[in-house]
Amino acid sequence: MFTHLLTVVSSLVPSITRLASQTDLSWHSRFTSSVHAFRAAQLQVIVNRSRDVSPDLEGYIELHRDASGLRMVFDLIELVEGLKVPVGRAENIERLRKLAQCAADIIAWSKVRVFHIFLPHLNNGVV
Repeated sequence: MFTHLLTVVSSLVPSITRLASQTDLSWHSRFTSSVHAFRAAQLQVIVNRSRDVSPDLEGYIELHRDASGLRMVFDLIELVEGLKVPVGRAENIERLRKLAQCAADIIAWSKVRVFHIFLPHLNNGVV
């Protein structure tokens, strides 16, 4: 299964690279930030598991928001669909950022809930 997934993802790299070369600097900045946040969160999850540490609820929410990789997915959807984050009024940009954050939280928490039900040994005692 993972070999097939790797093959599919690898086949997408040239198209994504071509699209990314045609986008603006703000998208690159957001995507780079999303990738760094994802990698840092993944590392923190590994460290927490190796030390048998569970973050408090607020820390858990924050960690899994980035560990889910959804910010990267949202950035890639924006790229592939040719969407543009509107520039202009700061309150509109903040609403859009908050909407994406809430969507990521819902999806990440749904995943946590599924793990809690079907794979309770992976929930780190938080849920």
